[in-house]
Amino acid sequence: MTIPNFYRKRLNKWLDKRAPLSTHHKLAQHNLYTFPNLTGLGLAITILIIWLMGTNYQNNLVLAIAYLLISFFVVAIWQAYANLSGLEIKAITSQPGFAGDTIRFTLQLTTPNPHGSEYLELSWPGGKKIIADINCHSPFEIEVPLPQSSSRLFITRPIIN
Repeated sequence: MTIPNFYRKRLNKWLDKRAPLSTHHKLAQHNLYTFPNLTGLGLAITILIIWLMGTNYQNNLVLAIAYLLISFFVVAIWQAYANLSGLEIKAITSQPGFAGDTIRFTLQLTTPNPHGSEYLELSWPGGKKIIADINCHSPFEIEVPLPQSSSRLFITRPIIN
């Protein structure tokens, strides 16, 4: 599912105000946003349908299952926030390239979380997803490839799930 171009431009404009372009970012409360993906949206719709069925048929067991699923949904969002909170992302190097080449960006990731950060998916829009597990206080360098299809200057934001 892709975001329509109008909303993407508005979102990028809002993000540029909140988090200006920099070679070093630390994810914290003021710049870390956790939104459900397409699977989470499907779960929310399923929970809504279950809740409506339980309310319509006055079935307390079905309502209890709906409330249990809502609690799992909220805890998953909290867990995602805790996994990413404090993560430091630093741009190390990038390779020059031509149109049609794959450009590799080297990022350094560090987390102060005592349990580390697990299963981070890093990618550029439309690019290959790279999965990383980061240990506490140990810098982790990773290369994120960007397929380049045109011969123009390309400035974009990486996506971290």
